[in-house]
Amino acid sequence: MEMELENTDQTTDFGVAACSLTYHHKLNQSIRLHPMGHEKEKKEKEKKKHKSDSNIEFMFKKRTLIRLIKFSGRHTIFLICYIVFTFVSTVYRVKTPVFAGKIVDAIILENAEDVIEELIYDFLEFVVISIISHFLSTLSQNLLRETIYLKLKQASYESFVNKDIEYVEAKGAIKIFWTLEKDLQIVSKQATFITFMEIFSELYTNFVRLYQLFEISFGLTMCLVVTIPLFSVVIRKYSKYMKTTTLQIDKNTKESAHFFSQTASNFNVVKSNSQESEFISKFEHILKQSFALTTKRSLLEASHKVMNMLIQRIGEVIVLIYGAKLLMSNQITPGKFSTFVINCNALANITKVFSDHVNSISKAGLSCKRFFEFLDYKPKIEWNAGIILDKLEGYISFEGVKFAYPARPDFPVILNAQFEVRCKSSVAIVGHSGSGKSSFMKLLLRMYDPTEGAITIDGYNLKKLNLKWLHDHIGYVSPESVLLPGTLEEVLTFGVKNYKHEELLNCCKMTGAIDIVKKFRSGLMTKIGDKGMRLSSGERQKIFITRALLKKPKILIFDDATAMLDPQSELQVQKTIDKLIEEKQCTIVLIGNQLRSVKACETIITMKNGEIVEIGNHDFLMSQGGLYQKMYLSQRRSRISSVIMDELQSPPPLRRISSRKQNSIRR
Repeated sequence: MEMELENTDQTTDFGVAACSLTYHHKLNQSIRLHPMGHEKEKKEKEKKKHKSDSNIEFMFKKRTLIRLIKFSGRHTIFLICYIVFTFVSTVYRVKTPVFAGKIVDAIILENAEDVIEELIYDFLEFVVISIISHFLSTLSQNLLRETIYLKLKQASYESFVNKDIEYVEAKGAIKIFWTLEKDLQIVSKQATFITFMEIFSELYTNFVRLYQLFEISFGLTMCLVVTIPLFSVVIRKYSKYMKTTTLQIDKNTKESAHFFSQTASNFNVVKSNSQESEFISKFEHILKQSFALTTKRSLLEASHKVMNMLIQRIGEVIVLIYGAKLLMSNQITPGKFSTFVINCNALANITKVFSDHVNSISKAGLSCKRFFEFLDYKPKIEWNAGIILDKLEGYISFEGVKFAYPARPDFPVILNAQFEVRCKSSVAIVGHSGSGKSSFMKLLLRMYDPTEGAITIDGYNLKKLNLKWLHDHIGYVSPESVLLPGTLEEVLTFGVKNYKHEELLNCCKMTGAIDIVKKFRSGLMTKIGDKGMRLSSGERQKIFITRALLKKPKILIFDDATAMLDPQSELQVQKTIDKLIEEKQCTIVLIGNQLRSVKACETIITMKNGEIVEIGNHDFLMSQGGLYQKMYLSQRRSRISSVIMDELQSPPPLRRISSRKQNSIRR
């Protein structure tokens, strides 16, 4: 099976080394310092900044906002409760300063105990209603937030499962998972309808407070309003710089996570080449960049708070000086001045509240954009759409097929493949590693579509057939022996419908998997652990073969089926494959390097550098003296030499020695 150099999930030595080289090339471009390159980038960035700031799309577009509201609107009861109780809580919250001012005036000016007592009772009633409404608002908010999170998570999982293999391999499954988890947390907490409702609540509260201030004293309020433009300027500047810094931090976080995952996937290569110190130093360099960026953001946040506090203190000084003059001239009562001061303190927090919201929305904007881009991606290959035939015969035809992996479009792995496979016949595709053999399996299973040409099954273009229906009629065995957790019976029957227990046991006997069943006390009910950890690689391979046979497919594909088996198990499985070829119950496609396992096939296709160089049966190809004959003879010589070496290295047979000879030896 040829290696995909761009795929970071490969764990073989060649694939890991290739991934590591590719990664180091990218790492050198992104981490190492290139002064001239950085100067050009800075100049380009400065030019773009003067033109527009459209490159940093943090704030929400109308479409994104509508989609977020729709997610919230699906839970009508929680949403209505949250809106109603939040509004009630907000209304009662703005009445607190008014009550305080009336009590102060009643004590200082009137000294009327009846009025004070009545005000206190009204205030207690107000407090009880406010607390209850706040409790219900918080409860409905938490329930709504949790349901939105679960709904978003369900949507993301459904979208991930429906993605095509091209997308997952290009992005990386691990990277997609961690990015989704992070984005889900941010979007559900900082970018839903709840956040915008909180902003609306703050706007309403502060608007009412500002109205109360103007009602108390127009001149005193204008002294406070003068500072608002300063706050807006600070918020705008802070938001602009915060956007840029957040984008840089997000990029650096991705880089560190990517480096960590590369180290984990290439762990054997790192250890075998003693590259621990080099990788540690490179990771430290990334973390130093991260520390510099977070320090920059911390400085921005700290300076923003200082500027807000400075403006706030200036406003307070102006209000106190002018308010003292109004009190001395009896133009304002002490109670109203108390109400004014309380509202001023509450208004002072508006900068902090809105700064926090701006900060959270700025961070969440990128996550929202990325999350909805993930949901909106339409797979090129739909798994449950297309024609469903009444019956599948298993006639396969490759018509001028050319194929290159999307990650390497300029390097085709199959060139002008043209051949036919008759119903219930057998074909083998052989060649050296990297010749393009395993790509045929991926095309037949429609993991990818050919770049040029067409693949037909029973005369129908593969693109027009329903992929889910087609997979129900195709059994395949790959060398990647990874199993989902579960019992032996569950993994043996994964994807198999309407099977009988006797059929399962018969298939186990045919492949030798019955030894695995007998090995455990619980038999088929034995739990094999995560990824089949309780089984060896050869035992896992037997399970794959058993599952493929149990499926009773019309097309059966073996891709290096016996690669992980011991000689005895390999012989047993090979007998089963030969028997299937003789019985002609289905179309069989064998892909591999071991030519002794394909001798019984009616047609053998020899591949070299993505091209078909020979087609025929075993006897015909051996008589041609081409690549197939050279490969077969080479493998035969290597087997003979390995047998001879084993015999030479084995100890000589022990002969029985009589008791007399033993005594003489002792003497």
